[in-house]
Amino acid sequence: MARFLALDWGQQQVALIAGSVARGLIQIDQTLLWQADQPLDADSAEQLGRALRDRLKSAGIAPAPVLACIARKNVILKEILHPPLSAEEEATLIRLQVIEELTEPVEQVVIDYTTAPQVDAENEQRALALVAGRRLLQAYQALCRSAGLKLLALTPRFFVTLACLQRLRSTPAFSQLAPDAVVALLTQSEGDFELTVARGDVVLYTRALAAPASVARDVQRNLAMYAAQPLHPPAQALFLASNGESEALREELESVLGVPVSTFDPCTGSGREAPPGSNGALAGPMGLLALQADKRRWPINFVRPREPRPPRQSRKRTWAMAAGVACAAVIALISFCYAQLSAQEDELDALAVQRTELERQLAQKEEEAKRNTALDEWLGAEVVWIEELRGLSEQFPDTKTIELTQWSGNRLNQNAKGKYVARLSFKGVTFDDFQPVDHVIERMLEKGRFRVEPKGLSRNTGADRARFPQQFTITADIAGASSPKTSMTGRDSHSAKSGPAETVATSKPSGNEGGQP
Repeated sequence: MARFLALDWGQQQVALIAGSVARGLIQIDQTLLWQADQPLDADSAEQLGRALRDRLKSAGIAPAPVLACIARKNVILKEILHPPLSAEEEATLIRLQVIEELTEPVEQVVIDYTTAPQVDAENEQRALALVAGRRLLQAYQALCRSAGLKLLALTPRFFVTLACLQRLRSTPAFSQLAPDAVVALLTQSEGDFELTVARGDVVLYTRALAAPASVARDVQRNLAMYAAQPLHPPAQALFLASNGESEALREELESVLGVPVSTFDPCTGSGREAPPGSNGALAGPMGLLALQADKRRWPINFVRPREPRPPRQSRKRTWAMAAGVACAAVIALISFCYAQLSAQEDELDALAVQRTELERQLAQKEEEAKRNTALDEWLGAEVVWIEELRGLSEQFPDTKTIELTQWSGNRLNQNAKGKYVARLSFKGVTFDDFQPVDHVIERMLEKGRFRVEPKGLSRNTGADRARFPQQFTITADIAGASSPKTSMTGRDSHSAKSGPAETVATSKPSGNEGGQP
C-alpha cells in the first residue's frame, strides 16, 4: 500500500491524516489535529513548514507525498455550457471564457476544470471551471518544501468531502435512495460550513456558508436557490459532518428541510473512528485519501491543471508523416551504409598499395641482406697481417728473455666451413725454463682469436745459442674478423688486404742483439 499525508490547513485549525491506500482500500495510521498559530500564506509558508516537520517528527510520522485541500471560499467556480468539442478545443474554449471574466491578471491565478454529464442530450455539455490564486499554490508548495515533503495534489475541499461520502453508499443511510439520487452534503470546518449538492460524484451546486446565525435556514435558502435553476432536481437527502455535538443540528435541519438528514463518520471503513467532535475537520483529509484510492484522475488538481494542447492530427496524416519519416530514415541508412562501404573500399585500395610498396621494400631489404652477408663473409675471411705482426710484437715485451727470429702466415682453405681463416707460425729463442714462451701463449689465448697448438722445443744451434740456449716453435689458427681494423695502401707486401699466400720475416741476430722483429 502507498503512504500519503492528507492535509487540510484552515485559518484556525489544521487536520492531518497519515494513511495508506490501495485499490479502493484506506488504512489510517495516525490523525493529528492542532490549532493554527497563523494563517498559511506565501510569507509564513517556510516557517510553518519547519514547524510541520518538527510536529511530524515528534509524532513519529514518516515523510510521504502530500495531498492537500483548500476551502470553498478560496476558489472561484464558474459553470460553463458549451457544444460538443474535442478535448483540445474544449480546454481552449473553457480557458478563454474564464480569462474573459477574470478581474485580475491571468499570471496570478491557476485555472483547472472538470467535465460533467450532458445537460442537453443534443447540443450542450457542462463543465465546472475553478480558479485559485497562484500565491496560495506557491504557499502550499513552499510549506511542503520547507517540511521536506512533496506536494502531489491541491484540490477544493468540496470535491474530496463528496468522494468521502461516496464511500458510504453501502451504509443504511443510503439504502432507501436510488443510485442516481441527488443528495446534499453539509460539512463544518472550524466555524464555517460548506454546502454541496451532487448526483453521484458530479457536483451540481456548492456554496460556502460563513458562520450563519441559523445554519438550517441558510441551508434551506441555498437549496431553494439551487432548485430554482433549470434542470436542477431537488435534493432527496442531506448528510452532515460537523464538529462537536451534531444531533441537535441534525434534528433542526430535518425539521426545516423536510428531507432525511443523517450524520456520518468520514473514517468509516478505515480501521478506526474519528476522534469525538472531529467529523467535519477530518472529512477533507479522508476524502483526499478516498480520491487517491479510487485511482481515477483528480477532478481538480491545481498542481497539475488541465491546459490546452496542440490539436491532434488525423490518423491518415499521422500515418503519412510516419511513412515519410520511415522513408527518410531508410534513405539515410542506405546512404550511410554506402558511404561506409565506399570508405572501406578506399581503405582496402590504400592498404593494397601499401602492401605492394612494403613487398618491394622487403625484396630490396632481402637483396641488401644477401649482399651484406656475402660482404661479411668476405671480410670475415680477411687477415690484416701487419696488424697480426704488430700484435705479435706486443707479446714479446722483454727482449732480454725471449726473441722472435721468424714468423709466417698462411691463408686456410676458403671453402672450408669454420671460424679460423689463417694460420700463424713463428720461431724464437729463450732461456732454459721456457717460462717466457708460456706467457706468450697465455696472452694469445686471452685474446680469444687464437687456437694455439702445443709448442715445439729444441736446442738452439744458432750464433746466439750462448745467450739463448733453447729454441721454440708456436703454431696458432686465427679466427676471421667481421671487418679489418686498418686499411693500408701502397706496394707493401703486408697490406690490409691479404697478400701472397705466405709471408715470411726473419730477424738477423748478428749485430742486432736483442732487436725487435
